[in-house]
Order: sequence, then C-alpha cells, then structure tokens
Amino acid sequence: MLAKVIAKQTLTGLSFLHKHNIAHAEPNLPAYLVRPASYPINIKSSFDTIKIVHFGQSFFNNDSPGAFHTPLYYRAPEIIFNDNVDHRILVSQMLEMSGDTIPDRWQKQWHAMNSKQLRDYEHRSLQSGFEEVYFDEEKKQDVSREDIIRVGVLVSSMIRLEPSVRASVNTVLQDAWFQAS
Repeated sequence: MLAKVIAKQTLTGLSFLHKHNIAHAEPNLPAYLVRPASYPINIKSSFDTIKIVHFGQSFFNNDSPGAFHTPLYYRAPEIIFNDNVDHRILVSQMLEMSGDTIPDRWQKQWHAMNSKQLRDYEHRSLQSGFEEVYFDEEKKQDVSREDIIRVGVLVSSMIRLEPSVRASVNTVLQDAWFQAS
C-alpha cells in the first residue's frame, strides 16, 4: 500500500531529525520530495525513498524560537499554553480530533482564551474523519477498514494532549502494522 510506504518513510525521516535533536516546527505540514507523477508499471518501486524538505522554522531542541509562526490549528498545546515545548509532535493537535481531555494544568488558560477560533471547529473524531475521507461512496477503496482503524489508533497515540503520554515516532515505527510491510 503506497500510503503505508510514504508514512513509514516520513516517520523514519522524523525519527532521524529527533535523534539529532532537531524539531520540525514548520507552519504547514512538512514538505516532501517524491518522484514525478508519471506512473510506471511497478508504482511501488518509484516511492522507495522520500525526502523531508523545507525546514522553515526548524530548530535544535535546546534552542527553541521565542515566537512560533505556526497556525493555531497545527500548534501543540504546550505552545498554545506557553508550556515547555515537546519536540516530538508530528501532527496537528486539536481537542476535537484527539478525543482527549485538556490536562488540568491548562484548564484555566483554555477557558480564559474563550477564543472564537477555538470554539468554531466542528466536533468529530479523528477516526470518523479518516473513515469519511477513505470510505467515500464515490471513491475507489484501496485501503482496508482494518488499516484505517490501525492508522487512527497510531495517529491518536501521537496527538495526545498530555505530552508525557504521547507515542514517540520510534514507538509508532515499531508497531506491527509498519513491521508487516
């Protein structure tokens, strides 16, 4: 499955960055280089490697910037609440998607924000969002429901609001779903 190959390559690249104490705090999702979209007969072999590019706001873990230019939707809760930054954050962390609760130490600040921008997100689970995207009646389904459920579990483990309970890139890479590829 092509999506699995790309996800594994991406996580491997991020693991390399983390191993070298580099945080990728790009305002947008990381940019990747893949081969051109001319599809040869063996499509899988054309995606043997991807490269993470456009490091924009990357920094060493011990030298985080004073200000982040990351849109609110993609910010880690530690950044929103001016807490210590957890550099292992891979995906956007919104309360609506994580299905998690705000840790007690951030509750007061969360309610004080009372921001329209924070309230206007439609509430839906990450898993229902995945299923809506991948199992649209009009699309060809080339990903199994079991794979989508496993991806949902893995992504959810990485976007927990409490940094100490988030899965690391290496933990996710060791999951049986990736090992089976």
